[in-house]
Amino acid sequence: MNFYSLSLLLPPKNEEEWGKILEGVVKEIEKLGGKFGEKFLEKKKFAYPVKKQTHGAFGEILFELDGKKVKLLSETLKHNPEILRFMIEKKKAKKPVKIKKKEEKIKLEEIEKKFEELLK
Repeated sequence: MNFYSLSLLLPPKNEEEWGKILEGVVKEIEKLGGKFGEKFLEKKKFAYPVKKQTHGAFGEILFELDGKKVKLLSETLKHNPEILRFMIEKKKAKKPVKIKKKEEKIKLEEIEKKFEELLK
């Protein structure tokens, strides 16, 4: 399973309808055996017309899915008339961060004792 980001442009509707569209996409991902991560949605004015629309919503969904099933998801999204455009990108998995242990500070007195022992 790989990590992916799905970016969507949705037509101008109200937030409730946008939410239903995103939920439908999430259900499709889960139907294909994927794991839903996060989703994001915000109203936007497009830089240029997309299918004769000048504003709408930009959404992003992060998910995990088998690489062979991404094409099936892409085909499903192509035939959804409520999605103006979409793009699926493969993301790198987040690696766990290793925490370095702090080295114990050696007291000056201990250093002096060891130094004197070496000099004897």
